[in-house]
Amino acid sequence: MIAPPGKYRVTLTLLMALLFSQPLFAIVGFTDWSAKTPLGHEVNNYSGPPTLYLQNNTQLDGLGSWYFYRHHIIGTLQSNSLGDTTGYFVVNERIKTIRTFSSKAEWTADLDRNHLHPDVITRWYDNDWTFYNDGLFAFLFFGFFISVPFVFFYLLFLYRASRREKLHKKGPYTITITIVTALLFLHWLSEKFPQSF
Repeated sequence: MIAPPGKYRVTLTLLMALLFSQPLFAIVGFTDWSAKTPLGHEVNNYSGPPTLYLQNNTQLDGLGSWYFYRHHIIGTLQSNSLGDTTGYFVVNERIKTIRTFSSKAEWTADLDRNHLHPDVITRWYDNDWTFYNDGLFAFLFFGFFISVPFVFFYLLFLYRASRREKLHKKGPYTITITIVTALLFLHWLSEKFPQSF
């Protein structure tokens, strides 16, 4: 592999740290998590597999994977030891109802009947989909071996972009800061709006 020119090596290193730091932290980080759904219900894994707690004190245990679409949470129930899905579900977040299905055909028919197939993209989740709420401070503290150099280089690039390049749009520091800031903002935005569309 050909190394990039000198002034772009740090840029490439900074971008690689940004791209790979969160998945690595998730692997070695905390295992318990809790997150709010788009309409304020809670999903957590405090008692084992992910569980959905609705605001009317009903719950759905053993979530496998799910997506949010049109005020619904749609997904599969956890797989058994053979890797087979044990069931399917549709939760209406507005009226707080849970429908479960034992077969994929019934589930798919219900999704068709209620128009619950996303048109553009389906964003599946099987774990905590938020990072900035709780994980950011834990990452900055416990993932210091990545976060400290990242914050240092981010501030250094910001300083150089503003002082040396006067935020000129073609300057390498300005380009790097713009890309990294845009990626962080897009990640934050995707957490605030986890819905499929």
